Amino acid sequence: MKQELRDVSLEGNLGRSRPRGRQEQQRGPARGINVIRYVPDQSVLKLEIGDRIRLGADDFERLSAAFFAEMKLRFLT
Repeated sequence: MKQELRDVSLEGNLGRSRPRGRQEQQRGPARGINVIRYVPDQSVLKLEIGDRIRLGADDFERLSAAFFAEMKLRFLT
């Protein structure tokens, strides 16, 4: 059974100078932005633009493993 951890969104300006307050958070599908080039086939979760972002326990494990592998590659080799 897939455990859902959190529902988040990639909407908005990634260059914000301060974190969003609870009232400012937006929910919805991932939207295309032109600041970061996003290639779904090269991402960990393979989400397409417009997909609802819902992280289950297995998704979180894949993201954390990918994050720590990247940190190890960048800083420990």
